[in-house]
Amino acid sequence: MDRFPEIAQLRIERILNRLFAGVEELHRVSGRWGEMPEEERRAFSLEWERTIKDDLGEVHGHYLSRGMRPDQYERYGELLGRLEKSEALIERMGLYPPRRLLLGAAQERVVPGKRREPPKMRRRKLGGPWWRRFFG
Repeated sequence: MDRFPEIAQLRIERILNRLFAGVEELHRVSGRWGEMPEEERRAFSLEWERTIKDDLGEVHGHYLSRGMRPDQYERYGELLGRLEKSEALIERMGLYPPRRLLLGAAQERVVPGKRREPPKMRRRKLGGPWWRRFFG
C-alpha cells in the first residue's frame, strides 16, 4: 500500500494552490482596502478566516502527521515564509492571523521529510489520596 495515497496528495496540492492564491489575493486587495465598502471588507475577512482555519489547518495536520511528499513539504515551507512576510499586512487589515492557528509554527523552519516532534508531557504528582483535593 502506498504511504501517500494519490487522492490525499491531490487534495493537498489543491489546498496548497488555494492558499498561495489567497496570499496573492491578500496583496492585491491590500492596496485598495481603505477604499473598499464595509460589506466587501467583511466578506474578504470571513473568506480569509475560513481559508486559514480550514485549508491551512488541514495542510498543517498533514505536515505534522508526515502525510506529504517532499515537494509538498517544500511548498508548505515557502507558504509559511510568505505568510510570515505578510504578517504586518494581515495585522494592519485586521484579518485572522495564521499564527493563532499554527501556534508559532510559522517561525519554525519546515524541513522536508522531518516531522516536528510534539512536546513531552510531564506527569504531575498529586500527593495523597484523591479525596484530599476535594475535601481538604
